[in-house]
Amino acid sequence: SLLTPDERTVFRRLAIFAGGFTLEAAQHVASDEAIDRWTALDHLGALVDKSLILAEGDPIPRYRMLETTRAYGLERLAESGETQQMLVRHAQAVLAFLERFALDEWQWRATGAIVPAAGAEVDNLRAALDWAAISSESRPMAIALAGVSYCVWWSVSNLAEGLVRCLELRRFVDDSVPTQVAAQVWDATGKLAL
Repeated sequence: SLLTPDERTVFRRLAIFAGGFTLEAAQHVASDEAIDRWTALDHLGALVDKSLILAEGDPIPRYRMLETTRAYGLERLAESGETQQMLVRHAQAVLAFLERFALDEWQWRATGAIVPAAGAEVDNLRAALDWAAISSESRPMAIALAGVSYCVWWSVSNLAEGLVRCLELRRFVDDSVPTQVAAQVWDATGKLAL
């Protein structure tokens, strides 16, 4: 009750994240026509000040909610009727974040190092894959996420789970899937199996 209406909106929208989230991901999910990307950051700061969202890490913080707070936020999100829209935005934010690692794979693979930033997204990746794989409308998103997921599974040393998830989606990789996305899925599947 101490939040402004826009702070309430940002709060409930950010509850869609499983685990934690970055500043960029928060902007992607929380902003819309009424709340621009920079105003969303102002509201995020207010939520941190009010201890509804925790900022952890230095120099670049990662944000998260306590699970009880998140559960309350998800209830408010469902009441607002925005859950489906936020699930789409969440999956898009995860995809946009992971596409960067897929493009620069030769850099992080050459060193054999894990990518902590990618590994931190494992819970968000799982949640996005679980949601996107459910219906035929969102399945192209699941396929695209699987195609760029290798860096996450590598970074958390869980190649087996990544392989299982890619194999579950392979029956949906048909002629309707863009060639580049299909190639990414098969490439990720092969690397996970190796």
